[in-house]
Amino acid sequence: GVLTCATPAGAGVVLLASTQTFTGQNTFNNQVTVSSDVVVSGRLASNGNTFISVYRTGNIALPADVYRQVPFNTEEFDTQNEFDTTTSSFTVKRSGVYCFNATILLTDTTATTNRLIINIYKNGGNFKAFQQPLNTSVNPSSGVSACIKLSTNDQIAIYAYSTTQAVTILADATWTWLTITQVQ
Repeated sequence: GVLTCATPAGAGVVLLASTQTFTGQNTFNNQVTVSSDVVVSGRLASNGNTFISVYRTGNIALPADVYRQVPFNTEEFDTQNEFDTTTSSFTVKRSGVYCFNATILLTDTTATTNRLIINIYKNGGNFKAFQQPLNTSVNPSSGVSACIKLSTNDQIAIYAYSTTQAVTILADATWTWLTITQVQ
């Protein structure tokens, strides 16, 4: 079925009956306000939100005592074309709340005092971070997660830091990745 609502010039609002039912595929342009329940018996999708998944291909050195941007260079998907794999950065097209999840896999470490810090940089500065000890001989991994309120043109990048031992960030779509989801 097709629903077409036209408003008189300048009116700007169309009121529908409280029992209005929509079937088939319906498109509503601009803002839709609901003052009651919306019941969905299928899939409800938003075409305008950001959904990004990127990962690292090719191992890369992480020197000791140096913050290094993690170069995520392969996209699985990027619904709004906001992630640049050449700069490994995300630039916000639409203000809102975004959730970030990143993880990296490293080579074996032997220094018992070594720590890995993974940072979310916002507009060139450290904004959120997670730190963990790396005193293991098995390939350690670590991650960082945060939901952040962002404005248009804010930039986000992921950085890593190894305190006392140079390590290698391993290329692995399963272990070295970043996802970004706009939630509001």
